[in-house]
Amino acid sequence: MSVMMLCSSLLVFIFSLRGVSASGVLVVYANKSAEVAQGEDGLLHCRFDKGKKETDEGDITVIWRSEDKHTGPIIFQCSKNSRNCSRSVGRFSLVGNIENDNASLLITDARMSDADTYFCRVELTGSDKYTAEGLNLKVTKPRKLHSIFVRIDENGTTFVTCIVIGDPPPSVMWVEPNLTAASDVDQLSSYATLSSVPVQVFNVTYTCQISTSKGIQNLSISSTSLCNNMRSDNVTNNQYDWKLILILILMCVLILVGLAVATFALRRPREGKKEEIEVQPTYGNVLPPPRRQQRMNIYKE
Repeated sequence: MSVMMLCSSLLVFIFSLRGVSASGVLVVYANKSAEVAQGEDGLLHCRFDKGKKETDEGDITVIWRSEDKHTGPIIFQCSKNSRNCSRSVGRFSLVGNIENDNASLLITDARMSDADTYFCRVELTGSDKYTAEGLNLKVTKPRKLHSIFVRIDENGTTFVTCIVIGDPPPSVMWVEPNLTAASDVDQLSSYATLSSVPVQVFNVTYTCQISTSKGIQNLSISSTSLCNNMRSDNVTNNQYDWKLILILILMCVLILVGLAVATFALRRPREGKKEEIEVQPTYGNVLPPPRRQQRMNIYKE
């Protein structure tokens, strides 16, 4: 008896590891996590086993949720009898054949907001229902070369620089004029880096290269572009210097005008008070006020 109980317990433990529900429906993922680059198509694997239950005449329903296995929003749902499993719901579509126990979901043009936990649920006719554990989808920045340009550092050294983005940013190789790795790498962010090589000669083409899931990417800049870019930088710097000088002259003129206006405003009240004291009223033949009369008597004595 104890041996039979031990064997039964072992079988239950094994089936629980495989993800078998009490109703005999098995749902397994190819992986517990998936990764896709932004803008590419991502595949969420889901397969199930109906066990011993025959469902040739019965219905099979597949439900995909996000966030939560019970209450999360439904992003895709279809059933065999409804014959609607070949349609797309937005960017979501079923790529598996549910009659072959495949309920894999395809997400086209993946976005950063698609990064989430997804749950695959299978329902058979009757009460056989099972939702598997979550599948974590990670959406990464696609690897690509953003741009190539010429720059001059604080020491006056000229560099050709490529900006590369990705999660993480890929390594850059310079294949022209010589095959070499970048001599100067600067981290702009967790998704972008600057890869640079010093300019040795100006009569060649400089090319940077990376490897991506879609193949090799190259960006090049010619010697003519190098010269034009450097000339353009010099012209821009000269224009900037002249603009700065004009701004300084304008500021000086405004300061002088402000000082002149302030001086005039301060002097004006004093002049008005002086005129008020000096101007005396004329009385004609009428005797002056007593104070003036007293002053005239003093002069006569």
